Amino acid sequence: MGKLQEKLKQAISAHQSGRLDDARRLYREVLSLNPQLPDANNLMGLLLIQSKEPVKAVRHIKRALRIDPKNAQSHFNLGIAYKDLERMSEAANAFAEAALLDTSNIEYQSSLGNALRLAGQPRQAVQVLEKALLKASGNQGVRVNLALAQNDLGAMRVREGEQGQAAQHFLRAIKLEPGHAQAHMNLGLTLEQLGELDKAAIHYQAAIKAQPGFTAAHFQLAHLRTHHSSESEISAMKHLLGSPESTEKDRVQLAFGLGQALESIGEYREAFSYMKEAHRLQSKQTPFSLAAATEQFAEIHRVFNLDRLKNPETCGPTDQRPVFIVGMPRSGTTLAEQVLSSHPGVRGTGESVALALAARSLSGEKPYPGGLENLSEDRLDAAATTYLTSLTAGSDDAIRITDTTPMNFLLVGFAAMLLPGARFVFCTRDPMDNCLSLFRQMLTGANEFTHTLEDLGGYYRLHHDLMQHWQAALGERVYQLRYESLILENEQQVRNLLEFCELPFDDRCLRFYESERVVRSPSAAQVRQPVYDTSIGAWKRYEEELAPLSKALKD
Repeated sequence: MGKLQEKLKQAISAHQSGRLDDARRLYREVLSLNPQLPDANNLMGLLLIQSKEPVKAVRHIKRALRIDPKNAQSHFNLGIAYKDLERMSEAANAFAEAALLDTSNIEYQSSLGNALRLAGQPRQAVQVLEKALLKASGNQGVRVNLALAQNDLGAMRVREGEQGQAAQHFLRAIKLEPGHAQAHMNLGLTLEQLGELDKAAIHYQAAIKAQPGFTAAHFQLAHLRTHHSSESEISAMKHLLGSPESTEKDRVQLAFGLGQALESIGEYREAFSYMKEAHRLQSKQTPFSLAAATEQFAEIHRVFNLDRLKNPETCGPTDQRPVFIVGMPRSGTTLAEQVLSSHPGVRGTGESVALALAARSLSGEKPYPGGLENLSEDRLDAAATTYLTSLTAGSDDAIRITDTTPMNFLLVGFAAMLLPGARFVFCTRDPMDNCLSLFRQMLTGANEFTHTLEDLGGYYRLHHDLMQHWQAALGERVYQLRYESLILENEQQVRNLLEFCELPFDDRCLRFYESERVVRSPSAAQVRQPVYDTSIGAWKRYEEELAPLSKALKD
């Protein structure tokens, strides 16, 4: 045996026995004698991967492949190095080459599928991994990677609005890996959007069983309106809330979850204490100034004053289709849209940032409503066209199209100028019930005003005054829909709403809860059921705790 081969043999022996420093030294000696030796370069690359040096590994493995391009193992090692560098598309290409050269190697196919998944290509990953599983049904690595890919494909289908198909992918992931906590969680969320609330609870519970510290699953289970939390579920959340391993985000979710859970079993005083704690934690990340909000509202009144709105200086598109459903969050906006979208002539688009983006495009760098004092007809028409393109995509046959973003109540004056043919549905609710509903929910976005009862009451009053301003300015373009009336006088209110939208009565609007339309707002569970009046007057359960709110609403 020649000196070169003897030294390579010694290097491989050291490598196999875990003596990596010795192996590295010996590989270097071999490569100093023959820098192009494929085996030495490939094995040096593997050692560098094991030593967390993937950049150097790529150089050596590529050198090996220039001499021996048909070596499947070298392509596979290159894929591992690229994966370590988080260059997933290149990793997938390398694994694909290895799998092509050695079609019998299941590990190559499994790694290819996983790299495709990590590269954001779950459809292709599933195709590769399903084929690999047919060849090796008992291969645990393939089953794990396929379950991950099916879960990712399900999440992609959710984003595409294909909740029914998404559920099938999550179920497939769970069949492959019954303890796949994230797939159970995702399936629960999807079933909740589809109105399958009891089934959603089962999968949230399965996610918790598989991963007891899964904070989001605890929160979602407690949040289900149809679920009454057990003592063990409440105890588990309390334990996690006190755990030093829980993050600040975890604690916010757990505190809100405990508020919901304790309320579901009638422990209102304790429930409220956890709601307050949740907001205390949130307020550290999202501070709020009622004084600054007061200044902003005053500026909105000034910029979109009565004279300007009654005598607009421009005239945008007269498209009659847009219907803006606005109001405080938790005021019944989602329910109003669900009722309207159950009509065959209406398409509900849910919540959107499109109107806010249109305002931003005209205001430049100034915070709203700055920069909107004077709008030329050309600029307004361009913004209107962009907004309408976004709103009406896929709605060619719709007579009316709803935009149901509650906080668009701030933008009503702008929307009225942008689209002179648009209608506005103003959702209102008993202030105490509305504010309690806000306080008990974990909301995202611009809802910092909910963190204290004093700020919440003050902000509600600002909102109320602005809504009255819009009504005075827009007159018949506005329909006020009171939540309590919609619940207690359902058919008459539905008829009135349809008449306002110039739509013929359709009894499907009375059976809005049967709609297969996907609902993504926090009210998803509620609008999947017939109207119920248990939320009316709910604030009285917390009358003592809500005294600061009551005072703020009256000041």
